[in-house]
Amino acid sequence: HEAPAVHVDASVAVDASVNSPDAGAIPSNLNVILLSVDSLRADMPWAGYPRPVAPFLTQLEARAVSYTHAYALSSYTSMSVGGFLGGRLPGELKRDGYFFGTYPPSVLFFPERLQAAGVRTIGAQAHGYFRRRGGGFDQGFDVWELIPDLQWNPLTDVEVTGDRHADLAQRLLSDARNSGGRFFAWFHFMDPHDQYQRHPGITPYGRSLRDRYDGEVTYVDGQLREFVGWIRQQPWGARTAI
Repeated sequence: HEAPAVHVDASVAVDASVNSPDAGAIPSNLNVILLSVDSLRADMPWAGYPRPVAPFLTQLEARAVSYTHAYALSSYTSMSVGGFLGGRLPGELKRDGYFFGTYPPSVLFFPERLQAAGVRTIGAQAHGYFRRRGGGFDQGFDVWELIPDLQWNPLTDVEVTGDRHADLAQRLLSDARNSGGRFFAWFHFMDPHDQYQRHPGITPYGRSLRDRYDGEVTYVDGQLREFVGWIRQQPWGARTAI
């Protein structure tokens, strides 16, 4: 079986810099880009962890709306992501009983509501479980892609994907068919999940599993820094919430 992906984050941050505090109402043409990180632990620097493993996310949290009592809906990916997309407890949603659970079309996910309202919905993911017509997570997305040439291993993750994931996200958002009007986009970064690998340019914190995990967090933090910087440079960046 795949190692459990535990989505437990003590602080969910929403970037408030799209508007100043005095800007008034949310723009009617506001875009939303959701960036999630698989297996991001609760004890991050903004929650008291002393090692500065995520400097960009720490800066983001400092200027964002930060929800400090956010809890995972489940202990692993299938039910956590299903409950998130459905806006309900996992036990309320129909799914099959496999570890890589599949949600049928009868389950309503919130991107379907956005799609019906005329909002362009975009998703790009970095694990084979998210393939189209795989777990059913693509329901309601106008555009849904996986990074190319992913290796499938049901027991573990064998690839580094953050750089290719960010590149794919930028390609999709550079297409005026996707970003010319109002849109919602979701990108779920996978590298802290498993295995814990070394990355060029990142000094190892040590040899323990936690040390190696921290290196993965630092790696994805750098990928997010570059990606968010790119978002803010786009013509639509000033009216996009992260």
